[in-house]
Amino acid sequence: MHLTDPDKPTIDPALFIGEHGRDAFADLLRERAGYVPQLRPLNAFVEAMESGKPLLAEGDRGCGKTAFGEAVALACNMPFFYLQCIDGLEIDDVLFAWDESEQERVEHEALEDGMSRADARALRWTVRCLLMGEFLAAFHYAATTDERRPMLHVDEVDKFKHSLQNMLLQPLARGYGDVPRLQPDSRVGVTNPEVTLPVIFLTSNNLDYGVSSPLRSRCLYTWFNNPTPAEEVRILREQVPDATPALLAATVKMIRYIRGMGSVADKPSLRESISFMESAARKRFNTINAALVERQISHLARNKDDQTNILRAGAAIENIVALKDAEVERQVRDAANAKTWTLQAAA
Repeated sequence: MHLTDPDKPTIDPALFIGEHGRDAFADLLRERAGYVPQLRPLNAFVEAMESGKPLLAEGDRGCGKTAFGEAVALACNMPFFYLQCIDGLEIDDVLFAWDESEQERVEHEALEDGMSRADARALRWTVRCLLMGEFLAAFHYAATTDERRPMLHVDEVDKFKHSLQNMLLQPLARGYGDVPRLQPDSRVGVTNPEVTLPVIFLTSNNLDYGVSSPLRSRCLYTWFNNPTPAEEVRILREQVPDATPALLAATVKMIRYIRGMGSVADKPSLRESISFMESAARKRFNTINAALVERQISHLARNKDDQTNILRAGAAIENIVALKDAEVERQVRDAANAKTWTLQAAA
């Protein structure tokens, strides 16, 4: 779990949206997290808040899915439970396991205090001896903490085998999970209908094992488009506010050129654009030349062949950046003057 800032209040996004509306929530994401949401996923999130259901979002790598969940948690100062679904995780990592050393210690201390052996052994199966995985811990936190509503982000759930995905179904549908032998109640999570569930956001690239039909049926669904060129300019401006307009324009021209290179197999996404421009802005660069591309190539490509081919194009990139591009310059001006903070064209 990522802790909240104790000096700031936690905002329940459902209450905030209910009181102030969708557009005000979009402004909150931009102002506090530098995130410009797409309209369709934003609408789906609003529906999820109104219905209390989990939201499943799909889209290509780097289109903003994971960043959306992180932005909600940051903007609302929410306790953030994050589960990265990598192949190889087991039920112990996701839901629960029994802490055998703690069980031994609890029973031993109870016997020393004069408790009967039967009662002492029963303490082995209480919540104090239960090691909760990130997924179940979010529901337990929501049930036991009144002040701050948590957010649970299950990232790349398609990397779980369907058998493990199916283990998530009960908490998603009912708000709690059953733990065999747990005393005095086998249920862990939200059992009181008056207690608010965590905000639950799942993402998928729809690769590997895909998302099972039973899991999909427990969620509302949306998808993220890759941002349009104009939208990407706006996102870059919000994510890297210290970058000059000239550096923003240069980065956009460079990235578009690299994406058009047939020799680059893994095209740089928005994530790579932000990473490159953040680094250049910290170094106070105002434009891009071949030397800067070479210095910062690790931000742009994730394999040897792509890096080699981009470096070979250093002179061409420098020339492209130096050329006047009225369309890019207009998009940079529009981003600076934008008044609406959702991405309409991506809806």
